[in-house]
Amino acid sequence: LRLPQHQLTELMKFSLDKNLTAEQQWQTNDMIQALPTLQMDFCSIYVDGEDDMVNFDPVMCEVHMKLKRRKQGKQIQAQVLGDEKLKMAMNKLASEVVATQKCPPDLMEQLEELISVPKMKGKAVMAETPMLPFRKPEKWYFLVGDPKSNLLYVHACLELGEAEECGFRETLTEFFSGMCIGIHGIRNGKDAPLPQELADALNGLRKQCGHQLIKLGFVAPPAGSYEVIVFVMSDSYLGRDLYTKRKIIVDSKVRGEKKGSAAEQACASCCAADKIEADV
Repeated sequence: LRLPQHQLTELMKFSLDKNLTAEQQWQTNDMIQALPTLQMDFCSIYVDGEDDMVNFDPVMCEVHMKLKRRKQGKQIQAQVLGDEKLKMAMNKLASEVVATQKCPPDLMEQLEELISVPKMKGKAVMAETPMLPFRKPEKWYFLVGDPKSNLLYVHACLELGEAEECGFRETLTEFFSGMCIGIHGIRNGKDAPLPQELADALNGLRKQCGHQLIKLGFVAPPAGSYEVIVFVMSDSYLGRDLYTKRKIIVDSKVRGEKKGSAAEQACASCCAADKIEADV
């Protein structure tokens, strides 16, 4: 998927069935351009409001997802290269960032005004699967379990439209960062190192891309130590799955009554001190 388009085309000609028609070859190319790449920016398994985990606790598995496709970068590149005014506006923004080594607070909004980010939240994305006799929406299975114990704690089948919108936004920031690096190279020499302040500014811009928040709840297993695996599996494509591991320790103690807030404890301490003074 990282190959340049001309190398990808040559690879397809070499590896695909020679009996495929030109239309079928283009369909295969469209499928490759649309293949999703998942990105899990964060994963945590915890009990809300608690520092530890005991048996029968309500446990949350929280993941932050982005979804990217090869065609996202090609769409952005085609828009910029096909519109001279847009190209000049992008170059102007990039030049200002390189000169000041800072990103304006509203830079993401300015980029989205220039390059339209498709609104995907809540929308179904149709899978590019030319060999299927019908079209179907992409679905993603989230599975949380312990393979060693052969236990599945929770599962869900979800759409990742919001994750794709955030992935497109991140692809846009990567394209813009590439322009900034290119301008810096022109001004300071091809091999000139990127100033740390500029690198930090571009990384900060990337963090504004957002993510799709997914939370799955289950009941804590019996006391012990577990290596929990979080799987994300596609129902449409092979080789697009993603997984990560998290270790959890479940205590055997029983969850006692909460001690109350810090203010309540402080009030109780004051009352106790007043009582001691009165007794004296």
